Amino acid sequence: DLVLMTRGVEDIPPSPEITNLIKEMQAALANAELPGEPVTEDYLRALTPLIASTFGLSGETAARALLIWADRGKPGGLWLQELGERLKLEDPEASEEPEEPEEPYDPVADPQIIAFTYGLAQMALIVHASGVTADVLAVLVEQPHLLAGTMDNIEPRLTTLQRSVATVVALTDFSTWLKTRPESASTLMAALKAEGVPPALLAKATGQAEGLVAEAARQAALKKDVVDASALANWQEIAVVRQWADLATTLGVQPTSLAALLVFPPAWDEWQALANSFEAGLSPSQVKRAQAASEEPLSKALAGVLAARANLGVETLNQHLLLDSLNSAQVTTTRIAEAMAALQLFVHRTLSEPEDPYALDRSVVDGPFFRDWTRWNARYATWSAGQMLMYYPENYIDPTVRLGQTKAMDDMLQVLGQAQINGDTVGDAFHGYLSAFEEVANLETISGYYNDREPQTTDESLGKTWFIGRSRGEPREYWWRTVDESKRDKETGALPANAWRGWAKIELAPQVVGRLIRPVIYRERLYLMWVERQERILTRKETDGQPKDKEYVWSYKLAWLRYDGTWSAPLDYPIADAYVNKLERLEGWDENKGKEGETSPAVDYENYSLFLVSLPGLNALVA
Repeated sequence: DLVLMTRGVEDIPPSPEITNLIKEMQAALANAELPGEPVTEDYLRALTPLIASTFGLSGETAARALLIWADRGKPGGLWLQELGERLKLEDPEASEEPEEPEEPYDPVADPQIIAFTYGLAQMALIVHASGVTADVLAVLVEQPHLLAGTMDNIEPRLTTLQRSVATVVALTDFSTWLKTRPESASTLMAALKAEGVPPALLAKATGQAEGLVAEAARQAALKKDVVDASALANWQEIAVVRQWADLATTLGVQPTSLAALLVFPPAWDEWQALANSFEAGLSPSQVKRAQAASEEPLSKALAGVLAARANLGVETLNQHLLLDSLNSAQVTTTRIAEAMAALQLFVHRTLSEPEDPYALDRSVVDGPFFRDWTRWNARYATWSAGQMLMYYPENYIDPTVRLGQTKAMDDMLQVLGQAQINGDTVGDAFHGYLSAFEEVANLETISGYYNDREPQTTDESLGKTWFIGRSRGEPREYWWRTVDESKRDKETGALPANAWRGWAKIELAPQVVGRLIRPVIYRERLYLMWVERQERILTRKETDGQPKDKEYVWSYKLAWLRYDGTWSAPLDYPIADAYVNKLERLEGWDENKGKEGETSPAVDYENYSLFLVSLPGLNALVA
């Protein structure tokens, strides 16, 4: 379509449509009531209805503007009046008395009329493609300089609209812009036809700040893109000012900053100030992306300059500067962090492979800081954490993350975390903690078991000791805890607080005989065995129903601690009758007593203990 709108029309053969249009124009002039000597206006009135209907224009205003445009553009070298005269005459060059008979004149075959008609069709195609309204087209045809003051191959003061790409683009942009502002279109056109559009009116139409548009017009005038910054004389000047204002708004800067960018300031500080002005209009994330796009190439350029001056390779330069110049912008750091990293690299390189072994002070290297270099101090994070714990321990005392925390403390923290903090909730939680503490503080330790995880090749205790405790009142409740022997001080033998595990209640309700309960570690799991004694009534007295004959059933109970912290159901292992008789006749038993009506002395089972050991090689427990 762009080729059809802008190509030359002088040498194009007539198409059927063009031939029909010429005949229709000839017929329209023949049927019109023209004066004896018609002028251009007469031809306009006669041809306007035909042109409007033929090209599908919006009305006679657009058709009239199209004919005026053709009259001024002279496609085929004809004025509109010359076209009309040729269409009326049979032979415009024949004399009143021809010397010899010639072929009759046919307007359809006239190359100039054909070119004029093609030009008319091109103009109609431009009107449809640009979407320009009839009123705007009429104004621009009469005053073509309002569209563009200076364009390629066009005089500064246009006398007619050219059928060129520049005209099509400008006409389309102008028409589209006016349609987006229907409330300001008439005001803008009126100002444009008068003395020009002032920046204040343009700012009101575009919804931008008046100062921004005025400054954009001033900068455009300094660049010779606008003749008068106070009055924009044509669409080209309006478009340039809009570009300045829109670009400044998009970048979040003033038009002066854009103008400074076009000057290419020679000084580095001027470039830095200009960059700061552009960064001020960006969001933090956009600033980071912009800095990454500029700093990474700058780093490579500086590294290249330094390497070239010292005749070094990139790797050698990195070793000399104690940094990695190939890091991308995604590796974020600070000056202090980079200095720390360089110092760490220097120390590590000195300890592993010193540049000058004879200049190395061994007394310094053998100090405690460098002895722990590989384990702790080579990483800044672990070194700084140790320093913070050393100098500011109060900042790291957090009861919620304290190691070895007891269940009573966990329960108190849970109560405080689930309720609003006030005097009542704190008091209730603390009293609950004291009650739980009192319960375990009065426990009596009754048995224990030591489990060594490794063969005792040294004097160090590497295992754990397991304890069983019970409450002092009835009914008895039983608890267990451990202590980590590996944390025992080698010199004093003292155990730190974090070596002890808190007391945990055995939720089995065991009915233990005396102290006959014992822990053991079997298959890397805590097992618990105890002895129970249950009374079984055989006969009762006929007089009062009281027990007459009875016996006692003795059994071993075995349970183990599951991985989820709960206990398994106890397994029952009955004790043989022969052993039961011995147990019933322990210290204090008299065979001559114990008959009906007499009382046997009580047996004190507190003086006896249970032996329990695991034999992993035999896959057995021995009690």
